[in-house]
Formats: sequence, structure tokens, C-alpha cells
Amino acid sequence: MKQSDLIREIARRTGESACTISNRGFNLLSMEIPDDKEDREPLLVDWDVAQATRHIPPMLYHPVATL
Repeated sequence: MKQSDLIREIARRTGESACTISNRGFNLLSMEIPDDKEDREPLLVDWDVAQATRHIPPMLYHPVATL
């Protein structure tokens, strides 16, 4: 299936114009299976870094007391 065929089919089924569907960014998905041997970056969040980049106004910041 070509990209244009996909857009026309979605437009036909939704009643929208092909231009509207195209502008909404519908794309064909790749059916390629990733290679397991490939080194990939782990999916994680460093919460210390994320917290350090947030701006919290001083009047709203209430540190948690530790025992």
C-alpha cells in the first residue's frame, strides 16, 4: 500500500478530505523487526536530572522532613 492509498482510504472512511487526513500525519508503519543484537539505549528516566530541570517557585516548595 502506498502512502497516497492510505490517505485516500482513511478519507473515504472518515468523510474527511484527503488534504485534512494528510495534514494530520497518518503514516504507514514499518514492519521491520529490530535486531536484538543491536545496542540500544535503555528506556529510563533519571529523576534527579528531571527534577533539577524543573522550576518550582520557592513559595510552593515544601521539602519533606526526614527522620
